[in-house]
Amino acid sequence: MNPPNAGPAGSLLACGSHSLLIVPASRNDRYARAAGTGVDAVILDLEDSVAPAAKPQARQHVAAALREASGVPLLVRINHPSSAEFALDVKALVAGGRLAGVCVPKVDGPEDLAPVNSALQEIERAAGVEPGSIIMIPTVESAIGLRSAYDVIRQFPRVRGVCLASAADGDFIESIAARWTPKGEALSYARGRLVCDARAAGLTLVLDGAFQFLDDEAGLAAECETVRNYGFSGKVAIHPKQVPAIQNAFRPSESDVQQAHELIEAFRVAESNGHGVVQHRGSMIDYANVRRARTIIAHAARAKLVA
Repeated sequence: MNPPNAGPAGSLLACGSHSLLIVPASRNDRYARAAGTGVDAVILDLEDSVAPAAKPQARQHVAAALREASGVPLLVRINHPSSAEFALDVKALVAGGRLAGVCVPKVDGPEDLAPVNSALQEIERAAGVEPGSIIMIPTVESAIGLRSAYDVIRQFPRVRGVCLASAADGDFIESIAARWTPKGEALSYARGRLVCDARAAGLTLVLDGAFQFLDDEAGLAAECETVRNYGFSGKVAIHPKQVPAIQNAFRPSESDVQQAHELIEAFRVAESNGHGVVQHRGSMIDYANVRRARTIIAHAARAKLVA
């Protein structure tokens, strides 16, 4: 299991639910605005949302943001390590003391993360920060990437989260020659497998990708509910107006917390009378249900601390 993290990514890893807002690094006004939305982390993008001609300026904006960052954890999505842009991206990350982590696109296997891991080791050494404190979040964007996800997570302790590129007609959908639908049939196996592999490898940060239809609030809410049911702990937003729906879906509600407390109390009374199972609200509950209720309460408490 990957170790706990107390660096800039600490609050993100500590909370039980996650909303992350990705913004183009070419827009130097976006980080401050994104940080004010209440998200658990901001991702500055140097990859697909930035035109090739704008990447040099985007890197300058990343370096400036890393010098100024405070409060909300700041991650950077870099270009793939096989690209000519990768080495230039790394130079923009030298202010590593404030860098919570990097999101790595199109990860097909451990070989894709090896150069990133080495670069982050050098950044940590130069910045004088704890080794391993800058996390990596690989994105699964292909069939082979899905098949390799468990091995990728286990090989690198600094991999503390993983994301599925689930966008409509995106790279993953293209990779498996599927057709995206609002019900998500094509992604059902991928979502289930990635959650199981990530949890088996010890991760708590398991993210679903972006919902690209900005004006479809009902569709976003439905997709959030779906992936929450699969076991994802959060989702990536591509616009500030998507953040509330994501938070509502992944953070326990007051009703959830109240019911969890009631369940624990009902079981406490039953246990004091020598019973290991009790009927509560029309269901039979046992120790597994109690553990789940305690998890809900803990997640709610952590969410309030990092909100």
